[in-house]
Amino acid sequence: MALHTLKSNRDFKKVYRYGQSLANRSLVLYLLPNRNAGLRFGFSISKKLGKAVVRNRLRRRIKEICRLNMHWFPPDHDLVIVVRPDAVKRDFRYLSEGLFRLTQKARMKKGGD
Repeated sequence: MALHTLKSNRDFKKVYRYGQSLANRSLVLYLLPNRNAGLRFGFSISKKLGKAVVRNRLRRRIKEICRLNMHWFPPDHDLVIVVRPDAVKRDFRYLSEGLFRLTQKARMKKGGD
């Protein structure tokens, strides 16, 4: 199953500005409900993290985690995942567990409101 991704800068800015954010040492997750546009992902990886090979490897890992575990995320949301420097030295499993915990926190917050 393919991921639907955010492409425009305007969409990213909207999620950053109005969305809820959750973070751990490796990742920051921004969530913003959208109007029946489905689940859409955006990935942000700074050039400060390394050269293109390193950034692309991280992007591929995070995308694969999202693709395999789409049931973790709330439906009809725009999500932006920002990768922090700590993620460079982490493996797939660590990143996967970290993202799972962030999604669980998001569900707890949503239920607590």
